Amino acid sequence: MTVYPLIRILFAIPLGVLLWWLLRRKSRKMRGLISITAVILAFSVLLCMPIENAFYSFKTPEQAFRYQNGGSAKIIHVEDGENASAVVCFARGDFSTAGFCRDANGYNLHNYFSPAFNAIPFVNVSQQARGILLRSTRGTESFIIVESKLEVKTISDSSGSEFHLSTHGTRNVFSAQIFDLMDDYLLYVNGEKITVFRWW
Repeated sequence: MTVYPLIRILFAIPLGVLLWWLLRRKSRKMRGLISITAVILAFSVLLCMPIENAFYSFKTPEQAFRYQNGGSAKIIHVEDGENASAVVCFARGDFSTAGFCRDANGYNLHNYFSPAFNAIPFVNVSQQARGILLRSTRGTESFIIVESKLEVKTISDSSGSEFHLSTHGTRNVFSAQIFDLMDDYLLYVNGEKITVFRWW
């Protein structure tokens, strides 16, 4: 178990114990039901809302990623922006990505109740391509990762982004930082136009 969920457990269990004591006049069954429900709810809320952001920041996006996701995912590449970064990783047999915002003190953990990015998946059948677009909700920095089962000879987009190739075994993934992402954003793989926002 990683540190991130362990801290949530350490916060949630005392709450359950406190409720058990406060409800001592209730039946044992009722006390147990309420206490267990409170522990599960508290753990779930704290899992989605990183309280660490209020008092601690991480020096690098890799550190933030490892703390929140553990060590099972292999970090392949990091797209660094001025105010945010995207970590490209390989986990459970597939590529994925996670975005982290940066303030004056460092990088913050991902907050599921107030996400810094909207993750938009997309596919293209003819190029056998699929990917994820991380669209920023707070600034102008967005990120994209693309994987194709076919050989990718050329890849570009309508924003003139610079794509980086990362490899894990025999699989390749392309990633890029997108500046000033527009709704008419287009991706080109081997010269074919892909409308990313079709599914959004």
